[in-house]
Amino acid sequence: MFENVKPPEDIFAGVESAAPPPPPASEIVRRVGEVVPESAPSSSSSSGRSFPWKPVIVVAAIVVVVGSAAGIAYFMMASKTDAVPVEPAVIEEPPAVVAPVVKTPPKAVTTPDDEMPEETPTPATTAPPVDTVDRDKDGLTDAEEAKLGTSPTSADTDADGLFDKEEVSTYKTNPLKSDTDGDTYLDGAEVKGGYNPNGTGKLFGTTAP
Repeated sequence: MFENVKPPEDIFAGVESAAPPPPPASEIVRRVGEVVPESAPSSSSSSGRSFPWKPVIVVAAIVVVVGSAAGIAYFMMASKTDAVPVEPAVIEEPPAVVAPVVKTPPKAVTTPDDEMPEETPTPATTAPPVDTVDRDKDGLTDAEEAKLGTSPTSADTDADGLFDKEEVSTYKTNPLKSDTDGDTYLDGAEVKGGYNPNGTGKLFGTTAP
């Protein structure tokens, strides 16, 4: 089964044979010690165009200017942000106290027309004559009662039920005695009963036998 199998080929066999052999060590040392002379510039480089340095310098200058401007702007903005403005303190003054204004009314100017008119004296009431005064209103004046001895302030001095004037002028009884005839009946009670308060019998009638 394996009789017809070919041995593997070495793919690097031709390469090794084609590579040149390395130089000997003495040759390598000699070459290291030697100074290789600078080669003259080739005619191709001298005759060709030089490198464009001017646009590069202009671009670099623009980049530097723009970068500087950006840095300055950033620094200024940062300084403005960090600086917090301090508001000045405001001192409030107390309100002024205004005293109330008291208005004084103007004084009235008195003119001759404004003067009070003179008061006309009222005639005094003439008092009645002393002999006509009757304070107890019993029909007898105070002067008459003074003569009789009765009270000028009581209409019935003896309290027998008859006015002093009735006893003196009508029934002729004693205004100072409540039972003039002494029959134990008051003069006023006898008059009401129709009897004579000054004696026996009927009032204004004949005397009983």
